[in-house]
Amino acid sequence: MSEYGVPTLLDILIAADELILETLIDYIQDFLIDHYNDDMKQSFALLYQIVFDYNSFGKLHTFCTEIASTSPDAVFKSDNFTTMKENVLISLLKRDDLNMEEIDIWKSVIKWGIAQIPSLQSDL
Repeated sequence: MSEYGVPTLLDILIAADELILETLIDYIQDFLIDHYNDDMKQSFALLYQIVFDYNSFGKLHTFCTEIASTSPDAVFKSDNFTTMKENVLISLLKRDDLNMEEIDIWKSVIKWGIAQIPSLQSDL
């Protein structure tokens, strides 16, 4: 499986969930955490959105919770942060354990908001 990237493995994980293949779900979650730790941090917004949408991805949910609380920079500065859905962003913002300056969080939220409305000028 090492030749596949995080998005492909997440797609396989979703398919395993739809087919109710619990052993495969556990295996892929363990594999991602053991072998793609840094890559998942880079794709955190995508990962967190998927984990947020699927209840059976408990190990990845725990992984995301730990990352959000210990390394919020990895969350708010991930490559696809601005593509995060509103409900997922709100769930992150409701956390009391974000180890990040509040002004930096607000700057990220503003960046996210600007990205949601492409007609806005980028030099606001």
